[in-house]
Amino acid sequence: MSSSIFEEITNRHIEKYKNIPNTLREDAGNESAIVDEYKGRIILELLQNADDAQINFDSSSTFVGDAFIEFELTEESLIVRNGGYPMTSDRIESLACMRCSPKDKKVTIGNKGIGFKSVLEITDQPIIHSSPFHFMFSEEHARKILDENNLLDKHEENIYYPIFRFPAELPTDLGKKGERSMGD
Repeated sequence: MSSSIFEEITNRHIEKYKNIPNTLREDAGNESAIVDEYKGRIILELLQNADDAQINFDSSSTFVGDAFIEFELTEESLIVRNGGYPMTSDRIESLACMRCSPKDKKVTIGNKGIGFKSVLEITDQPIIHSSPFHFMFSEEHARKILDENNLLDKHEENIYYPIFRFPAELPTDLGKKGERSMGD
């Protein structure tokens, strides 16, 4: 049985952390710094992502989808929907690293590969529903993965964990109110 894109990404980061232990601290520090640097930018970053999601980077920057974005604020969450191109394995890969955006700098607004991480200002568990993918990132999941791989002893207690290095697949029958949500 082949592994999922989520397992592949996680395994690649775990191997990197085992072979070069300082990269765990580096990734955690870089992600934490972006959260600090991007404070107050979440709405702008999500608007940029929705605009950029109109472009299908897999087919010569063809514009696709409906140019729409919707924000819904509930007591428990901020739900963001857009009519852009659905998530791909490459886009999941870019979310799980820093500065690895597949976006064409000539036709997109946001192309640094870090803006979606601004959501960590308001949540430690961003969830993405974009068929066929349903997944999340979370501090709890990152800590669990690091613990299972005996990497917490190499990482100081009470320090930031690199949440975006460990995407976790969600069941497809989970409530999918944000069906076409998008990251960069």
